[in-house]
Amino acid sequence: MPKLTLRGYELTKKLFDIYYPPNKKKSEVVETRSRVVGGTDYSKFDKIALEIEREETLSKKQILNMVNPNDIKIQRQMFEGSSKPKIEMCTIFKNEGDENLRNKKYELAQNSYEKALSNLFYNFNDDKEEQKKVEQLKCSINLNLSMVLMKMNNYKDAIGYLTEAKRLQPDNLKTIYRMAYCNFSIGEYDKARKIVNDVLKKNDNSPEFKQLLEDINNKELNDYKKKGKMLKAV
Repeated sequence: MPKLTLRGYELTKKLFDIYYPPNKKKSEVVETRSRVVGGTDYSKFDKIALEIEREETLSKKQILNMVNPNDIKIQRQMFEGSSKPKIEMCTIFKNEGDENLRNKKYELAQNSYEKALSNLFYNFNDDKEEQKKVEQLKCSINLNLSMVLMKMNNYKDAIGYLTEAKRLQPDNLKTIYRMAYCNFSIGEYDKARKIVNDVLKKNDNSPEFKQLLEDINNKELNDYKKKGKMLKAV
């Protein structure tokens, strides 16, 4: 069993308490007032959302006082338990993020997507089908987060999410294009050019990548000319 960091313990404790509340049996059904939106009853997730918000405000000291972070029973149940409730909760937050992104509420979308990803941390279930679903969700959410950050002109942080998406799906051209574009946008022309050229070596009929390469070269040339004029003026 891996030793948890404080952050890892916080997430483990949070998710464990959500999916297996204290003093309640797993089979217990809690009746809630129906709140149906677009065919989905969100009422059963209200308590979970409130619990997440509440625990996010707790200090590290309070969290450590709740329970021993080395509690093997809690770790084992969290690590080896089914991924299905995590996937279900993750999907709810992802859909919320998608709606916020469509409505151009980028900060809210970022918050929703980050909550979605938090439900997939420390997933060690051996079920191959569940693992596949988890990886697909992770890749999709990381891509969506990159789009949100790009919309907010935060290209540097977007690269971090794109790096994770590329790790999960190395040949995804959408991921690779955004990676090149973000590097181009922060002035990393050599990195951007290399990414584009690597794609064009395998597929030289990609108009998007050809256009991006042209944009990179033109922007670098213009920057060079501007720099030359500034040096002459000094």
